[in-house]
Amino acid sequence: MLTASETDGKIRVFLNKRMAVTFGHAVFRYGTGYEEIPETEISPKKDGVIAVKALCRGSEKAEISFAESDGAVSVRIDYSGRPLSPENGIRLFFSLEDPDNVLTIYKESPWWTKPWFEKDPEQWQENNSLLVFERDRRHICMLPLPGDDYSSMIGRGFISLSVGCATHTSVSGTILRISADSDPVYAVRCCYSGASKSGEFSVPLYEDRKVPDIADGLGWCTWNAMYTDITEEKLISKMEEFKEKKVPLKWVLIDDGWQKLDRSMLVTLAANREKFPDGLKHAVDIIKSYGNGIKVGVWITINAYWDGLQPESETAEQYRGELTWIRKGDRIVTVVPSVEPEKAEVFWDAYFRYLSDCGIDFLKIDNQSSYPKILSRKGDEPYFSRTVSAHRAIESAASRYFGDGDALPIINCMGMGQENVFARPKSSISRNSTDFYPEHKDGFRSHLMLNGWNSVWHGCLYCADYDMWTTDDEWAKSSAVLRAISGGPVYISDQVGKTVPSLLKPIADSEGNVPRFPGAAVPTPDVFYRDCDALSEPVKLYNRTGSDFAVAVFNLDSKTRTVSISGSDLPGIDAEAKYMAYEFFSRTWTPFDPKTGMKIKVRPKESAAVSLYLTDGRTLRYGDTSRYFPVLTPAENTKKINWPGIPFPEVRIPQITRRRSASSSETDVSGK
Repeated sequence: MLTASETDGKIRVFLNKRMAVTFGHAVFRYGTGYEEIPETEISPKKDGVIAVKALCRGSEKAEISFAESDGAVSVRIDYSGRPLSPENGIRLFFSLEDPDNVLTIYKESPWWTKPWFEKDPEQWQENNSLLVFERDRRHICMLPLPGDDYSSMIGRGFISLSVGCATHTSVSGTILRISADSDPVYAVRCCYSGASKSGEFSVPLYEDRKVPDIADGLGWCTWNAMYTDITEEKLISKMEEFKEKKVPLKWVLIDDGWQKLDRSMLVTLAANREKFPDGLKHAVDIIKSYGNGIKVGVWITINAYWDGLQPESETAEQYRGELTWIRKGDRIVTVVPSVEPEKAEVFWDAYFRYLSDCGIDFLKIDNQSSYPKILSRKGDEPYFSRTVSAHRAIESAASRYFGDGDALPIINCMGMGQENVFARPKSSISRNSTDFYPEHKDGFRSHLMLNGWNSVWHGCLYCADYDMWTTDDEWAKSSAVLRAISGGPVYISDQVGKTVPSLLKPIADSEGNVPRFPGAAVPTPDVFYRDCDALSEPVKLYNRTGSDFAVAVFNLDSKTRTVSISGSDLPGIDAEAKYMAYEFFSRTWTPFDPKTGMKIKVRPKESAAVSLYLTDGRTLRYGDTSRYFPVLTPAENTKKINWPGIPFPEVRIPQITRRRSASSSETDVSGK
């Protein structure tokens, strides 16, 4: 429970009567310099508002309000006066009171977020979209929130508000919500659920969304397999391989490279005839002819292509009125779909009609968080509200051609900015990290950290997509376990001849169906504040379905590590109940008491997959143990057990051997 009070011009937030956060002065930016508007009064208000800092000087007037509701504290700003600077127009400073641990999630780039593990605010990154800290075994989440025409971020000891253009003379809305819980992940979820309940953002929470069926089937993407060198002939070669190896694909995504381009600009809506001589529809029909109800999607970007449309193309001329032409002097810099949503929707309607006529079933929409930079070239557009409008136009047009009610079959990508995640009410799948690069040595380590920790916040709003992976690299088994516990879609990107079916069988059934956890996998509390990649410590992610749990353990070290799993690692587990633990690779059943837990030995660069079944101590009902996590499958098996209530043995994960067949490139993976 959080409470707040005002003393000596500062607002203090308390947790269990102990000070946690202190808010101080605010500064306002006009042009390049910051100015402080003097406070005229601090007064309490009714209806849950604790205090209002009133600021006034000439035409500049501002109120900073602090309010309590449902055990949380919200901070609101109302400003009118001279136009604020586009970036960091308002800064409200704060300090943490002796935190035991701190995690921030910052924008590593315009498109992606990344965890950071520094206690000292001076060592934080500049643009943080989340802050969680521990104090006396309680966890406090500070969540910056956007408004209709602004975004907000946490800086090095301040909350900043940006409007994205130099024409705004007024700003109003909540910029921060603070919640607390005994578990760090639930503290974050409380922030999101409370802000949603209070109407502080309008997109649904993930628990209220519907997910398109591509998330429930095994997929293949062309990107790592072919990059932009896609042809119909190569697609057919890969489909023949899947047929020969009996890989039950449910969908194929034709990624970047299928379009006709001039440098990095789109020339036409139709596919490149040099790569698809008989047209896109012909290639799509061939893919679908392999049966199993395969669906086919294509890759596009939010701005038509990386650098927009070719200004002199027939397509640009045809849709001239539905495009925004960004100029620098007399020179055209960029041509993108119109910033006016009604006009943009006309362009997208034409594009999606063509794709639908070609048999396309779903979309991947990339480059989403680039819109602020693109629109900044225009200079007079508030990027936040314009990006929101762009998403609404795309979703509206897509609903007519690929619609499935509120479960639009769209994979959103490169879009972890506030202007994106708070702007997509109908499309529920969103990429959770930067790309996985199989050619990067030990790239899996950072990929694991990004997905595990980004899921803490991103999984509150979306079905978290952990990206494609390859089945024939050093970390392939761990990649498979990570996707199996993720709760998101599972799709590979192997080159022709390189798919290893044995790694896919524990994920998908013979029809290609992939059972998923209802939420995203997140770090266990004991590693939540630890940079496991830098420390080479084991990463533990957990998930749950009903009363059963799953834990994935990843050993990033070059030596064998003994890893403990206990009830304290699994928020929501019944500490008084009895469980049976099944580890996939060792094929071992072990009694699990949440109070004392169990230990697992994991060899270098290997992983463990543990399912925890609730039991009465006499009978165990369990699912398909040929899966990485049998708790995801129906409990159709029953066995009598004698739950002993004694110290539990260590489970040793056997070394995984890889054998290449002389007649093919398939790798046999076994625990023997």
